[in-house]
Amino acid sequence: AGSIVELMKYFSPTSFDSELPRDQGILEGNKPLLLLSPSLQNLYYLLFGESSNDVIEFGADQVVIVMNQKSKEKLPELLRKEALCLTVFESKGLEFNDVLL
Repeated sequence: AGSIVELMKYFSPTSFDSELPRDQGILEGNKPLLLLSPSLQNLYYLLFGESSNDVIEFGADQVVIVMNQKSKEKLPELLRKEALCLTVFESKGLEFNDVLL
């Protein structure tokens, strides 16, 4: 989580309190994976499968996290409808296996 917060601070420095020390977890976990995709179609394929018969369902272990409510409203309708989409504030204290920012 600390790595994700550092990335978010880098790309949106005015959205975070920069005075807080970096969080250090007590357990090692998987490192974040950065996926670069120039099109929404590739993202839909990754999240939902190739066709409607091939759907990968979002559940309690997956989430899409956005900066604020305004960003949430700008998400494509399919993503808002099929995936759990939360703001950073709404996701505070929750744990997910798969997080898409």
